[in-house]
Amino acid sequence: MMKSSLFLLVLVFASSSARADIVWVGAVSNDLFDEANWDLSGSIVTAVDPNVTINDDVLILGAASPVELPDLTGQGRFQLGDGYTMTIDASSFVVLNNDGIGGAPGTTVGPNVVLRNGASLTSFFIANRTSLDIGSGCTASLGGGATPINASSVNLTAGALLAFTDETPAAYLSEHLSKTTVDGAAAVLDVNVQVSSDGGQGCIVTAIGQATVFCVGSGATCPCGNDNDGSSGPAGCANGSSSGGGALSHAGSSSVLAGDFSLSGQGLPPGGVCVFFQGENAIGAGLGVPFGDGLRCVGGAAVRLEVIAVAASGSAATSVNVSTRGGVVVGDTKRYQLWYQDLATTPCGAGFNFTNGLEMTWGA
Repeated sequence: MMKSSLFLLVLVFASSSARADIVWVGAVSNDLFDEANWDLSGSIVTAVDPNVTINDDVLILGAASPVELPDLTGQGRFQLGDGYTMTIDASSFVVLNNDGIGGAPGTTVGPNVVLRNGASLTSFFIANRTSLDIGSGCTASLGGGATPINASSVNLTAGALLAFTDETPAAYLSEHLSKTTVDGAAAVLDVNVQVSSDGGQGCIVTAIGQATVFCVGSGATCPCGNDNDGSSGPAGCANGSSSGGGALSHAGSSSVLAGDFSLSGQGLPPGGVCVFFQGENAIGAGLGVPFGDGLRCVGGAAVRLEVIAVAASGSAATSVNVSTRGGVVVGDTKRYQLWYQDLATTPCGAGFNFTNGLEMTWGA
């Protein structure tokens, strides 16, 4: 009986001390530090005050108007405990003056701040081992001119944007590039991040996404046994000019602002016409479906990007601004493919074929 009572007591204690979210409801105002704007019913937290550690996860989801950290006397923080996470989801969080978000002074672990689903964060700084994770289509803007990423770090996902209003590109590169990762990998200029001036005294940091290949003409998937032999690398089904098939590749960045993304095809029958096109979906769960002499990989709201005559070298490349022609916005994931004529020695007799597909998420 004693052991049973002790077991129940342990269960009650564990339940009462379990970690739970505090949730933004915005009941009376936009003020972050007004407890009436939070649902604290499932938490041990009873007060939300400047520079007082919040030892719980924090959720701001679908806020109707920006959540505001008011102008404080002196410089202060919304302070989170070690290992706890503040998720800003489809909402805006705005720090009104030279204040910010951070862990407690002297912390060894620090908190996490996560932006998701188009969320935005405007702050003077993040501090004390804060880990800021900016999701695709989300934006963070830091206004501090000394060390806005103060003993902290930022992780960008392709399609995310990080802006500094008082840090030049040179200042960012010397002070903060080493504190930045892209999908968990160290940030490397012009490899996975681009840094540009904002036209004033600040800069804009963009994650460079890499297009990924899908729907290749191998593995007994092609219409008449005309799988490619791999000599062109990842490519579509073999055609009358190339046993390696037509290969679609890309150059440039995923930045909508930069507009330097281009598509190119190799291993194509010379002299024919080809069409670069964009779509929403990967057909056949990304494996494609037989069509003509090849595999149709891309569909849904198809956009014809450019029609080009294939050169004598069997190559063709876009000359248009792909993001503009495709009506792309930041955060979009689009698929690309190339249709081409194959009239002379068409393997299956259809007279046309396709390259492999490419998939990319667009950034700012």
